[in-house]
Amino acid sequence: MRTDRVPDAAEDAAGGADTGGRPAVAPAPSGPVSGGGGRIAAVIVAFAVLALLLAGLGGFAWWRYREGRLHDQALSSCKRESRLAASELDKLEQTMTGRRQLADIGRNEVEKSSTIDDFRVALKQAEDAVHEVPSCLGDDSRKTLDEAASASLRAAKAYEDRNQALESTARTLIASRDAKILDDARKALSSQRERASSLLSDSAGKVADETTRDALREAIDRAGRMDSGSLADCKAEGDSLSKAMDAVNASMRARAEADAAGGRPSDGSKDGHANVRAPSLPPRRQNVNPPRKQAPAQNDGGDESWREKLKGNVSNGGKPVCKKGEACGIG
Repeated sequence: MRTDRVPDAAEDAAGGADTGGRPAVAPAPSGPVSGGGGRIAAVIVAFAVLALLLAGLGGFAWWRYREGRLHDQALSSCKRESRLAASELDKLEQTMTGRRQLADIGRNEVEKSSTIDDFRVALKQAEDAVHEVPSCLGDDSRKTLDEAASASLRAAKAYEDRNQALESTARTLIASRDAKILDDARKALSSQRERASSLLSDSAGKVADETTRDALREAIDRAGRMDSGSLADCKAEGDSLSKAMDAVNASMRARAEADAAGGRPSDGSKDGHANVRAPSLPPRRQNVNPPRKQAPAQNDGGDESWREKLKGNVSNGGKPVCKKGEACGIG
């Protein structure tokens, strides 16, 4: 019985017989082909280098963009702080211009002299301040711009502080001056009121129009309530007093002129009437013939002489005293 045998691998490799009598064909290799792996690696490296190059360029571009943005922000911030400093400096200079004349106020013109010293110190500090603002240039570095912005911010704060100090001391000084003016006005009104009261008392019975004294009395009463009045009120009441006093003085002159024109000069009495003067005595008669000697007459109470009759009794207003049944002298 025949049995076919399958040739093994060793026989095939040795070129053993096959069923067809033909030599055996070697199998195709299954590993990588020699020389192809190097090209692939080069391509990979090239792509890697290109990726790194592109990444570097992108990073540089981003860095430039970021730096540009930061520079623009620094420039904008610097200009903003510079404008703020310039604005505060302008306010300070305007305050100095408007308040500088207050330094000429004298110590006798204010209620508290310390307000003058405080204002002058604040004015000196404002004048000694550096009146300039840091500049901001577009080609400056970001660091330079940041430093300029910080300097402008400090300058703005300093100008603002000096301006507030100067304005505050100026207002305090003005208030002290106004208080002194008001106090002086009240004192002057009080002194004028005293003069008006004296005139009111002295003019009693010496005016042509009594209503002028009534108006003066009312003005005096109003002025007495001005101890807490304002400067305008004191001035108004002072003007009222002056007008009332002028009216009373004019009325007194009119009365005096009227009395002088009527032959009745005022004697200073309260009722304004002049005293009536005693009538003049008639001249004594002279006898042509010398008197004859007569025996002394007996004085029985009815033989008063003409001298006594003409002289009269002083208590009777200067009129001669006459008795019933006798002739009486003139008067």
